[in-house]
Amino acid sequence: MEFLAKGKRGVVYLDEIDGKKVVVKKARPESTAINRIENEANWLKKLNKIGIGPKLISQGEGYFIAEFIDGELFGKWIEKNKDKKVLLNILKQCRKLDRLKVNKLEMHNPLKNIIIGKKVVLIDFERCKFTHEPKNVTQFVQFLVKKKVIERNDRLNEILKKYKESYSEREFTKLLGLL
Repeated sequence: MEFLAKGKRGVVYLDEIDGKKVVVKKARPESTAINRIENEANWLKKLNKIGIGPKLISQGEGYFIAEFIDGELFGKWIEKNKDKKVLLNILKQCRKLDRLKVNKLEMHNPLKNIIIGKKVVLIDFERCKFTHEPKNVTQFVQFLVKKKVIERNDRLNEILKKYKESYSEREFTKLLGLL
């Protein structure tokens, strides 16, 4: 196994199974967070069914194995790209999460939580949870405003407000039209 990355609650390694690259995510021994790796594996199982996240291969106590996604972290990508197809793809994945009443809790600052490669993949679901008021779409739009990809104006504010009230497809479609 080769070290790949370290976060607050986990360490990610690159490995190979049957000739295919995989990632192994393990709990950091010094982390005081409880069951975060197990939480992420359980969310990957659910979200893989709707095409979100790297494919979960297996899990065990304190670790899981998932497909390796080759690409660039969103933080580096957004510095030099503003490809609307990629941004729309991310927003649509955020919409899927919102419709499931799932809050990823990372979309306000997704620099290390999305990989852009042959496909666009959201990663890092260890803080994910159910909620009656998910904020994935609105947080990602706020991030795009901060990065000056979208201009904040009265129309955007009105659409975001209505979206947060209803989570309607109509308001989401209006939002996509502003990109």
